[in-house]
Amino acid sequence: MAVKQDDQTAIDERVFDSTELERALEEREKRNHSLKAVRNQFKEADEKVKTMLHEFQLAVGEVGRCGRFRIEHKPVAPREVAWETPATSRLTIRADD
Repeated sequence: MAVKQDDQTAIDERVFDSTELERALEEREKRNHSLKAVRNQFKEADEKVKTMLHEFQLAVGEVGRCGRFRIEHKPVAPREVAWETPATSRLTIRADD
């Protein structure tokens, strides 16, 4: 289904009339989708490896090796985290799809 572009803007929006900026935004969006796909592929591969490692029952504090890979099962101590951040601003860019 083709997407129809609607040039109507919200009352609080400013229009930036720049084909160069629009091309750069489209390229950014394309790369963002590509990056998300790669991250999802890594996540799947990571989950597969960790599932396979359960078979070897690597104890906390133990180190294993498979080929060139060193596998450590490290303990992680609990910690309390509390801090205050200064006021700032954030630039958010998203496509209307």
